Amino acid sequence: ILDGLPPAHLSLSPKMSDLQQKIAAQIDFYFSDSNLPRDKFLRELADKDEEGWVPIQVLTTFNKLRKLASSVQEITDALDAVESEVVEVSSDKTKIRRQPSRPLPSEAVLNRRSIYSKGWPIDSTTMESVKALYEGKGYKVLSVRLRKTINTKDFKGSVFTELENEEQAKKAVAETLEAGGAPLHQEMKEDYHARKRNERQAKQAEKKKPAAPKEEGEAAAAEDKVEEESYVPGCVLHFSGAVKETSREDLKGAFGPLGEVAWVDFNRDDVEGFIRFKEPKAAEVKAAFEAAGVLVKDAKLTLRVVADDEEKNFYKNMAAEKASKRREGGRGGRGGRGGRGGRGGRG
Repeated sequence: ILDGLPPAHLSLSPKMSDLQQKIAAQIDFYFSDSNLPRDKFLRELADKDEEGWVPIQVLTTFNKLRKLASSVQEITDALDAVESEVVEVSSDKTKIRRQPSRPLPSEAVLNRRSIYSKGWPIDSTTMESVKALYEGKGYKVLSVRLRKTINTKDFKGSVFTELENEEQAKKAVAETLEAGGAPLHQEMKEDYHARKRNERQAKQAEKKKPAAPKEEGEAAAAEDKVEEESYVPGCVLHFSGAVKETSREDLKGAFGPLGEVAWVDFNRDDVEGFIRFKEPKAAEVKAAFEAAGVLVKDAKLTLRVVADDEEKNFYKNMAAEKASKRREGGRGGRGGRGGRGGRGGRG
C-alpha cells in the first residue's frame, strides 16, 4: 500500500484558494508520470474511451480527492483556475484526461529514477518531510510513496522516492542521509526489487532441500505432533482464477472483512490456493464474497468449500508445514507466511 505526493506541474493563479490548489494538485497527481502507469483502474477507465476521457464523477469516489471535494463542480472550478501541463477538461466539463501530447513513460523508466529507503521514523514521517529532506539536498522530487501494511495501513518505515532522473537517483543513493537522527538505508528501486526476488528464490530453494533422515523415535514424535492439529470442519475454501502478482496479503485483505483468516496456502504467481478461517464459516464467507462481487487484483475468483477427506488432508499438511517451520526456527503457522501450508490437501 502506497501513499503518493502530488507533483508540481501546475501554474497556479493567485486567486486560487488553498483548497483549490490542493484539489488541482491531487488531480494532477492521478494522471502524472508517477501514478498513472501504475494505476490499473484509472488506466482501464481511460482505455474504455477512444480519446482517453475519464468521467470526473468517478474521481469524486477516490479517497484523497473525496476529502477535498464532494462534487464535480468543485473540481472543475479548481481546474479552471490552473494551467496544468498534465491534464485537460472536456468542453462540457464532465470529463478529464491526460494531455494527449504527454505519452506515458514505461515502468522501467520510473524505476530507474526511483529510490527505496528505510529507517524513517514511524510516528513522524510524512510525504512532505520526505520531500523536504531530498529537496534540501538539491534534488527535484517528482513523487513520494510511503509504504504501508495491507491490513492495518500502518507506515512500515520505508519509502519509494522518485527523483527527476536516474543520475540524481544514483547520486542521492551514494549520499549518507539521516532521518530522525538515524542514518537511512538507501538503494535504487531496481536493486531493491532484485534483492527481494533473490531472497524469495533462496527461501524457496531451501524449502526444496530434502530433510535430514530421522531416527525412528524422532519420526514418530514428529508424526504425533502432526496428528495433534485440531480438525474443525467447515473452515476451508478453495479458490481459483487468481492473476499474476496476487499476494497472500491481497487475499487476506479481500477475505478478512468477511471472516478472520487463520492460514493462506498460496504462492505469488499461482492461480489457485486455499484459505482457512478461524471459525467454521467457509460456506457463509463464500456466499457473502460472491454476493458482494469482490475482486482480488481486479480478478473474479471461483470459490469452493472444501470438505470431508480433502479438508482432513489439508489440516494434516498444514500441521506438517507448521512443524517443519518450528524445527527450522521460522514463522510458519501464522497465515501461511512461512510457506505453502496445506498444498497437499487437494486430495
